[in-house]
Amino acid sequence: METKITIAGALSEIKHVESFFDQLTEKHNIPADTRFKIDMVMDEILTNIISYGYKDNKEHYIDIYVHIENNIIKIVIEDDAIAFNPLLALPPDLTIPLEERPIGGLGIYLVKTSVNTIDYARENGRNILSMTMDLSATDQHMTEG
Repeated sequence: METKITIAGALSEIKHVESFFDQLTEKHNIPADTRFKIDMVMDEILTNIISYGYKDNKEHYIDIYVHIENNIIKIVIEDDAIAFNPLLALPPDLTIPLEERPIGGLGIYLVKTSVNTIDYARENGRNILSMTMDLSATDQHMTEG
């Protein structure tokens, strides 16, 4: 089963995505801890796209495709923001005390460690970020493909 939601590139739209995923995860009896991870991942990615990806005042749209099959949820986010490959972002130095760490980088790290797979492509002027989560696994891990 594949579903899609399209939102305008505005921070106020993120609440629609959260509601969309809440309904979807309830329909498929997805555990609360996985629901939380999905909400956190989507909030982080969409906030980054909307906050840092657009350098003009034009209207932009973000397409989110979701496919659930065999206890795997695949989420694909497509946007026309500036090219940004989150897989190239350096992980934060977690050995530095929190108050001394530079701002930024932790959100992408949390996304990467919350999903099983994450892939990035740039096609036809669009960022395409694909992620999967194993809905039957209790311990999530990330691999880049």
